[in-house]
Amino acid sequence: MLTTLKLLRLERGLTLRSVQSGTGIHYSLLSRYEHGIMRCSETHQERLAGFFGMTISELFRDGFAVKCSKIGSKTLDK
Repeated sequence: MLTTLKLLRLERGLTLRSVQSGTGIHYSLLSRYEHGIMRCSETHQERLAGFFGMTISELFRDGFAVKCSKIGSKTLDK
């Protein structure tokens, strides 16, 4: 499944490192958000929404930001 975050990044021809440069969020953490492995904090949601020029609800409309939590090395859907 492609999250809205990853789809936007790819459509705009951006690399994880370029999003890192624009948001201050480490590229490896961005990758985890894109894959739904980790939950995106409110602060990071705000930074990403600002970077992409969207509201938080538009950017995270697929719900991955609140759907997944990291527990050890496994992901648990709520």
